[in-house]
Amino acid sequence: MDSSLPQQPAGAWALASAAARLYTAALPAVLPIAIPAALAATIPEFLQPGGEADEVVTALTPGTALATLAAFVVYGWLAVAVQHRVHSYAQGGGSTAESLRAALGRLLPLIGASLLAGIAVGAPFGVAAGIGVWAWQGGSYSLVVSVVLAALVALSWISVRLALVTAEVVLRPAGPVASLRSSWRLTRGFFWHIGMVYGVLLLMMIAVFLVAGIVTAVLTVLAPALAVFLSSIVSVVLLSVFLLPLGAAVVVVVWYDLRLRAGELPGTD
Repeated sequence: MDSSLPQQPAGAWALASAAARLYTAALPAVLPIAIPAALAATIPEFLQPGGEADEVVTALTPGTALATLAAFVVYGWLAVAVQHRVHSYAQGGGSTAESLRAALGRLLPLIGASLLAGIAVGAPFGVAAGIGVWAWQGGSYSLVVSVVLAALVALSWISVRLALVTAEVVLRPAGPVASLRSSWRLTRGFFWHIGMVYGVLLLMMIAVFLVAGIVTAVLTVLAPALAVFLSSIVSVVLLSVFLLPLGAAVVVVVWYDLRLRAGELPGTD
C-alpha cells in the first residue's frame, strides 16, 4: 500500500500533502490513460466549425454532434479509469488494462449518478436564478446580490457533500442512488475539512494555470497561424499531466480519509 494514503484520520494540510505525493508517485502509471483522455477532451474543439457561438450551434451536423457525444463518453470512461488506476496504484497493485475494464463496467452507473448529482445541484441553482431574474426586473438589486451569494454558498455546500460520488461508484463500487447517499453520509460534518483540502490544492492549480496561460500567450504571439493547435497542445498537456491525475489523487485520499473516520476500512467491502 502506498504510504501517501492516510493510515489514520489526518488534517487538511496533511491530506493535501498526501494527495500531492500520491499524484507524483502514480503519474507514470496514470499517463497511458490520462493522455488519451485529454486527447478525447480536445476532439470537440476540432469538430466544431469556426465562428460565433450561435453559428457553431446551427452549423453542427448530426454526424458532428454524434462524434462530439462519443468523444465526451470516451473522455468520461478514461477519466474514471484514471481515478481507478490511481487508487489501484496506491493499493500496490493493478494495471492499466484492469482499470480500463473496471471503468467501462462502471460507466452506466456513473452516468446515472452524475445525472442525479446534476439535478441535486442544478435544481436549487435554477430556483435561485429565477428569483434573481425576478428581483432584477423589479429593481431589487440588493436582493439580487443576496440571492447570488446564497446560491454560491448552497452550490459550494452541495458540491462538497457530493464530492465522493465518483469514488463511491468506481472504487466501492456502489449504484447511482447508493453512491449519492454514501457521499452525503461520509461528508456530513466535514465541509470545512474537505474545503480546506481542496483550497490548498486550488492554490497549486492557480499557479499552474498562470504558467500555462503565459506559455500559451507566448506561443500564440510566436506562431499566430498555429494558435488553435498550440493552445490545444497546452490543454492536452495540462489536463493529462496535471489536472486529471492530481484530481484523482485528491479524491482518492479524501475518500480514504473519510472512510477511516467512519470506521469503514477501504478494501473490506
